[in-house]
Amino acid sequence: MSEHIRVEVPVDVKPAEVLQTPPLETVHAAASLTAPTDEQIQAIDRVFINRDEATVAGLLTLWASTPFLIELAREHLPEKEPEERKPRSEPESR
Repeated sequence: MSEHIRVEVPVDVKPAEVLQTPPLETVHAAASLTAPTDEQIQAIDRVFINRDEATVAGLLTLWASTPFLIELAREHLPEKEPEERKPRSEPESR
């Protein structure tokens, strides 16, 4: 019975508003940059040197712990029984 009920819904169509953004002011970065001082260069070097050492230590730890993690997984996760492979059926030629 609900298929035969006619419902009319008013549609209010408004034209789309066009938003115009003002053009951005262009800034030339090369003109506003100054050369870093020796103190700034040394500070930057210290930051990146420390990060490199931490990265190498983290990667070495990850590499060294891999066999341990594999052994833990073998001990605590159940092994799946190998499933028998079904032979593929050949597609029928037309």
